[in-house]
Amino acid sequence: MQNKCYVTIFCIVYNSRQYIQQCLDAFLKQKTNYKFEIVIHDDASTDGTKEIIENYSKKYPDIIRPFYEEENQYSKGNITKIIKELYKKSKGKYLAQCDGDDYWCDEYKLQKQVDFMEAHPDYVLCYHPAKMIYVDEEREPVIIGKSTYKNPQSYYKLIKANNIPSSSVMYRTEYLKKELLDYPECIYPGDWFTHISVAKHGKIGYLPDVMYVYRWNKQGISYTESENPETDIHLKYGVKEANFYYYVWQKVKDIFPQYYKEMFLPKTYNICLDLLKNGQIDNLLTILNKYSSYLKDFKLKEKRDKNLKKYKKYKRLFNIFLIISCILFLICTIFIILYYK
Repeated sequence: MQNKCYVTIFCIVYNSRQYIQQCLDAFLKQKTNYKFEIVIHDDASTDGTKEIIENYSKKYPDIIRPFYEEENQYSKGNITKIIKELYKKSKGKYLAQCDGDDYWCDEYKLQKQVDFMEAHPDYVLCYHPAKMIYVDEEREPVIIGKSTYKNPQSYYKLIKANNIPSSSVMYRTEYLKKELLDYPECIYPGDWFTHISVAKHGKIGYLPDVMYVYRWNKQGISYTESENPETDIHLKYGVKEANFYYYVWQKVKDIFPQYYKEMFLPKTYNICLDLLKNGQIDNLLTILNKYSSYLKDFKLKEKRDKNLKKYKKYKRLFNIFLIISCILFLICTIFIILYYK
């Protein structure tokens, strides 16, 4: 094990100058009895992040493999394609990932996870809880990703809710690469889809130690100041979310056919509803054009002024209310006539 690259550490970075050094130092401080590599992708940072990575890669050329973009690929919608290509280039038997603005806080994180995976060959991924700190807000840190269940962790619970902190996971690379063959391009959230895809091949492991720190900051793709964060996410990534639920359904329908009614339909319906309420007609129609055959009860037509007719549901409720009002009025009228007779 000592002479073989057993783990690929995968890291995506963009404008993380104030954090990337701590992130890389935490990688390099890992105490293991095997070799590991660091594959780091800089998505055309403009704040000096690239220069820091270059200095580290020159100092540790046998460990760090950097990849640099000249243009930001996330803004072009190409980041999923880039990630797939980098995953294919990973050399490790296992792959662990960490975002560039997060960091690992346990020097034995990789060793603990590899020891677990080596001792349990039927497990295809393992994860652990994380400490979430608030960079832009005065709030106390919280622990996320805790599990009170014994191993193996429930696959069905995973496809119902993403309970795996992204920078805590370790995958068996062979299954990760296998799933890349038909990995969809336009989905959100990608890390959850990856967890679900890999976990279909085996068991999910959980280690109780808190071994990384997750920074909640305004630069994060899931950051929102909205009082209704779920709606805000729908407005930012509605089409990608709908695609996510559809592709998960395609992946698990043979083992969890109930996912169609429990997750895909209601989640997609709620996304459409939020897009409608907030006037995102183009995104709404994109979803309906793709999934109208499934959402048969959700039929809407666009007006020239881009306002839509209210749901038939609301019209039915109004009619019911009107009928009840008329009946009550009639009863009151009869009562008054009889009373004065």
